[in-house]
Amino acid sequence: MAWTLLIRNGTVVDGSGAAGYAADVAVEGDRIVAIERRLAGEAKRTIDASGLFVAPGFIDIHSHSDLFYLGCPAAESKIRQGVTTEVVGMCSFSPAPIAPGQAATVRDWAGGIGASADFPWETFGQYLEALRAIRPSINVVQFVGHGALRLAAVGPENRPVSPADTRTMSRLLDEAMDAGAYGYSTGLVYPPSAYSVTAELVDLARAMARRGGLYFSHVRGESAMVEDSIREAIRIGEDADVGVQIAHVKVGGRENWGKIDAVLRLIDDARARGVDVSGDVYPYHAGSTKMDNLLPAWVHDGGLPKLLERIGDRATRRRIVEECLVDGERWRTVSQGAIGFDEILIATCRRHELEGLTLAALARQSGKRNVFPLVGVDANLVHGWPLLSAAWTAGMRLWGRVGHHVKQEASRFIPSTLTPV
Repeated sequence: MAWTLLIRNGTVVDGSGAAGYAADVAVEGDRIVAIERRLAGEAKRTIDASGLFVAPGFIDIHSHSDLFYLGCPAAESKIRQGVTTEVVGMCSFSPAPIAPGQAATVRDWAGGIGASADFPWETFGQYLEALRAIRPSINVVQFVGHGALRLAAVGPENRPVSPADTRTMSRLLDEAMDAGAYGYSTGLVYPPSAYSVTAELVDLARAMARRGGLYFSHVRGESAMVEDSIREAIRIGEDADVGVQIAHVKVGGRENWGKIDAVLRLIDDARARGVDVSGDVYPYHAGSTKMDNLLPAWVHDGGLPKLLERIGDRATRRRIVEECLVDGERWRTVSQGAIGFDEILIATCRRHELEGLTLAALARQSGKRNVFPLVGVDANLVHGWPLLSAAWTAGMRLWGRVGHHVKQEASRFIPSTLTPV
């Protein structure tokens, strides 16, 4: 009987950590059935992989593709690069749950990172049913976002949660776990997740601990407060007895770059005392976020309509600039450090002619003063550290329409930076 597929003359990198070795690979149906130095036999299709690597599909450990699958179930921008599994629902963002009548609020919130689809469901289970119905070409590991939980239980307001709010969020989390979620994620620089306190997050983590849920966190600050933020993530896992994944481990702002050694020591020390904590890191020297995240957290209180109302007021804009502008040419936020306007690239914009410009170039072009920057990152020291996986972080895009996402949203997942585990 002929095999379905025979891959000859390639160098097999099997993900075990072993060095690559020359071998042929035979596939029958959807299963690898033989790996040998030289396979004799016929196949319906044969690929000559001379000079190429043959590897299992890559796992993108941190992605936002769940906000795009409905519009692009083929996920070609990931599949064509060898990514066959994505972990999604990251940084507090997920398409569900949604409180009755709150679909527009969730759409505004998720739209900040590129989502444009309607959300015609309410429960997490209904969302997963819709996802299964379109049969995405990629394997999906779905988390529920803390921001989605908080919007459904509390709304977009900046206020402490009540015991009733906590019960509601725990119930929604439990329902999501029943439906198939692997745990919950936070994005503690993104409202409304940013409005939480540590105790709220520990309570939710405890609620899923018996189910084996995992806690994935974009921590509260990645610049001046990075060490305290890493400690908080570790504490949540330690107090609730759940596994912790720290998203895109880095230190933002040049003035803080020397802190990365201390960050890695915190993770090492926690593991030494038995905490199940690891992290992921960009495979490039850049970061990405939505532009409104460069505004202080108080500007977001009440959701997008309130944000637009505030930045439409001249006195409020002056207050924002006074809080954040540094030396007339750099922008500093508590969570992200300081960065120059010439270092911020516009990746996605409804006015596509602006994509690829820096804010400094846009200011020169428009004749106006610089306003809001993005994020600065030092990733040099974390690549190759054994407890960090490479993560693309962005969601997939329609093939051929990746625009100017050259550092992140885009275009290239970089397998050469992966450390087999």
